Formats: sequence, structure tokens, C-alpha cells
Amino acid sequence: MFSTKCAFCDSPVVQSEKHRENQIDILLPFLVDKKEASQALQQYLRSKYFLPKELKKRTKPDEIDGIFTPFWVYQAKACSQYDVRIGVYWYETVTYTTTDSNGKTTTKTKQKQHTEWFSHSGSHVKQYDDHLVCASKAITEQESNSIEPFDCGLALQFKQDLVAGWLAENPILDKEIAFTTAQEEIQEQEYKAIKSFLTGDTNSNLTYETDIEVEKENIQSALLPIWIAVYHHKGKSIRLLVNGQTGKVNGPVPTDWVKVTLLVLIVLAIILGIGIILKVQGKI
Repeated sequence: MFSTKCAFCDSPVVQSEKHRENQIDILLPFLVDKKEASQALQQYLRSKYFLPKELKKRTKPDEIDGIFTPFWVYQAKACSQYDVRIGVYWYETVTYTTTDSNGKTTTKTKQKQHTEWFSHSGSHVKQYDDHLVCASKAITEQESNSIEPFDCGLALQFKQDLVAGWLAENPILDKEIAFTTAQEEIQEQEYKAIKSFLTGDTNSNLTYETDIEVEKENIQSALLPIWIAVYHHKGKSIRLLVNGQTGKVNGPVPTDWVKVTLLVLIVLAIILGIGIILKVQGKI
């Protein structure tokens, strides 16, 4: 096996020849090429208002490599039982009076909002298809989540020639350990899913218990396409990721604090100016 080290994290990768086929089930091909990835990165940087000017002007990263990154793919069903307080709004018409600067009183009405609370319990069942957990040493789960989703419906059965000429990392994270991560993430998604379909105008005190069933015979190992880009700025390396299937970009970028300070001063000047005008007009 022709091995090397990932330029961004020193984790072991293979560069085409004998990738261990029995470790990988499926592969998603790159649909975004290097030029398109660079353009997506440039657009992402330009969208960051407080980014330092020298980075915003960059037309391409200092380094960029496409890496087939290992993931575990889970098929799971979540069954939840929940209890919650449901709030329903109702409105009361309230009469009140106001007095202007000339001493004239005016009677007005307004709608006062009230909330009536009810206890509610129920169940929620959802199928989580192709839930991904990153099995890489080079990329964290948080980083990979930030550029998802990937469409596993476009996956190809793994063959050695599909990674020819590319960097491809072998799975580092064991699938049983990764399953713990999958459970935690599905638990969080269940909370959002339950909240999204609750009736009423508002809710509170949501508690739930979830049982997660995983089709263990259908757990797959996959290689997914990710561009890793590095920019250098003031002696530091900035790493951004690009989804090699959709072009979605994410990653932390530095802040130009001079811009932040100028914006704060402008806002304060506007507030001060408005205050002076109102004082001159005798309104405060």
C-alpha cells in the first residue's frame, strides 16, 4: 500500500494503489472540482463582513486538496415518548388613557396577550436514513456536520480505481464508538423534530425518552468527498472545508477588530446624534 501523511493533520492516508477494499463499502464521487471549490471558498470569504481585507481579496487558498474521508453510515429508527406543556394564546381588550405634552388625555384600547397552559403527552417515531458519523482523524465530527448533508443515494460501490490519484483516508474511528456519537446526535434531532410538530402557540418543559433501533447488518463504511483548504494569515493556518458533492463551505475565519471598532463607533455616533436632535426638539 502506497501510504503518506495528510498535509493537514499527519493522519495516515493512501494515495490510490491498494486501498483496503474490505474496509470500504461505498464511495461518493467528487462532483465539485478544484476550480469550483476555490470559487466557493472565495464567495464564502467575501460574505464575511468582518474578515481581514487581505483574506477577503484572496482568489484561491494557499493549499487545497481533495480527500476521500471515511464515514460510518447508519440506518436507524427512533421511537420517543414525550411530555410537554402546551401554551395557547388568547387576547383581552384593555382600555387605557394617555396624556400628551399639552395635558390632553386620550382614551385608547390595546390587545393584551394571555397564555393558557395544558399538559400534553404523546409519541414520535422517525426513520433516520443514512445518518453519518465521521471516522477520520483529519476532520472532526463537528467540522463534517457543518458541511453536511451528503446524498448517499448517489453512492457507488467501492472499487479501487475510484480513488486512483486521490488522497483517501482509512477509517480511524471504530464503528461501535461512532455509534455512540450517532445515538447522541439522533437524540438531539429527536428533540428538534418533536418541537417542530407540537401544536399550540408555544410550549415549555419538554421531556422525552428515546429508544433507537439500528439496523446493524446495514452499517456501511463510506468514503465521502471533501476539499480541505488552508489559508495562512499572520503566522497562523486557517482551515476551511468544502463539501465535494454540493460545494457547501464552512470553517472558522479571523475577525478584523478594527472594522468591529469602527462599526461600534458609528452606531454610538448615530445614537448620540439622534439623542441631541430629540433634546433640541424638546422630546426628551
